[in-house]
Amino acid sequence: MNSEIPYDLMPQTAWALPEKRSSPPRNRVAFIGANNPETARMIQDVHADTGIEFIGYFDNAPEKKGRTFCGLPILGGFEDLIQSGRNDFGIVNLITRDTVTRHQTTRYVLQHGFSLSDFIHPSVNLQGVTLGRGVYLQEGVIVQGAVVIGDNVCVNSGATISHETRLGTSCFVAPGATLAGIVTLASGVMIGVGGVVLPRLTLGQGTTVGAGAVITCDTAPMAIMAGVPARQIGKAQHEEDFAPLFQS
Repeated sequence: MNSEIPYDLMPQTAWALPEKRSSPPRNRVAFIGANNPETARMIQDVHADTGIEFIGYFDNAPEKKGRTFCGLPILGGFEDLIQSGRNDFGIVNLITRDTVTRHQTTRYVLQHGFSLSDFIHPSVNLQGVTLGRGVYLQEGVIVQGAVVIGDNVCVNSGATISHETRLGTSCFVAPGATLAGIVTLASGVMIGVGGVVLPRLTLGQGTTVGAGAVITCDTAPMAIMAGVPARQIGKAQHEEDFAPLFQS
């Protein structure tokens, strides 16, 4: 009997140790968006794990400038950001209200010469996971082996991203959502609170999945899905094409 194994059914990257992430400029980070107090808890845990210094927030709401949020100063809006030194800190985009705003905000930051940084809770197991740039993963996220997470993706607390799933640029997965394995999200997909995508499905670019919806079939680009099982109830009207944020 030949005991040799001619090939592996799954590449070694599926169980490889997490790659070392590059540090932000001067090991300092500023946030875009001062809204969610969960940020404060993550700041403490991420700082203890990485030593990164978090210097404050940029937020375009004029009434917030000069105040503090979760113990850090609100430094101003975008007009104040672009006057800052590009090599003084990296940027973490905390905006999650919709994927269009998230994508456009990150594109603006990059076009003005700033670098994008990760904000990943140290409890998240990233063994066998491939990560893009500017990834935001909250506490309690489960990411299984051979998952690929693209640039500018946010996954919120308690969500499960099962094995061999792929998330495209600027996707957002809300709390408690489940992508049930070998799922493909094109760029700009938004999964609402508690949404479920069954295995081996592909969601078209810019698809929105409503809270609690269960996706049982592939979706067209820009589809708005709701219900159990989900059906298309509309189509997004924006013109964002979710183009890649980086050349390579």
